Amino acid sequence: MHSPGERMRLREALLEEHTKAQALKITEWVGTRRQRFEALVRIVCGAEPIPAQRGAWALCHCVEAHPRIALPFLRVLLENLQQPDRHDAIKRNTMKALTLVSIPESEAGLAAERAFTYLDDDREAVATRVYAMTVLQHLCEQEPLLADEVFLTIERHMPYATKPAFHSRARHVLKALAKIKARMGD
Repeated sequence: MHSPGERMRLREALLEEHTKAQALKITEWVGTRRQRFEALVRIVCGAEPIPAQRGAWALCHCVEAHPRIALPFLRVLLENLQQPDRHDAIKRNTMKALTLVSIPESEAGLAAERAFTYLDDDREAVATRVYAMTVLQHLCEQEPLLADEVFLTIERHMPYATKPAFHSRARHVLKALAKIKARMGD
């Protein structure tokens, strides 16, 4: 288990400054060390808003550098997204991190539920919704029967989405889903 001192040092580093350089320094410090990543997860899932938000950015960089490090913590991260009023930075960076890993079947249902919730909510930040689409696309690769529901959900939002990023990702995902559906014989 990680030491409370290690977690405290990590918290202090997150509060020190909010820059990409600092997030990358934390990412390098975590490396592939499970205990340090666990300390970061605890902060991201914690009640202190500023360290949690900043920690989410570093967490995303950690997963980008070492995707497998997140696998033991996917359930905790997904459950964290179920908490009310999570900051956009936490939702966005967690969803982005989920696009970087192969979500195991044991977590696929919860991941799909969270992604559908974000995709279907016009009040969510566009980046969160875009990453949610990608998570759902990846889940459809594992579970092709999900493709119809994802396809219909995206199509339903296309006329009302005003951000180019939404439309760009939607076109890409719809094209990928059409290929999945074609392989199924639809």
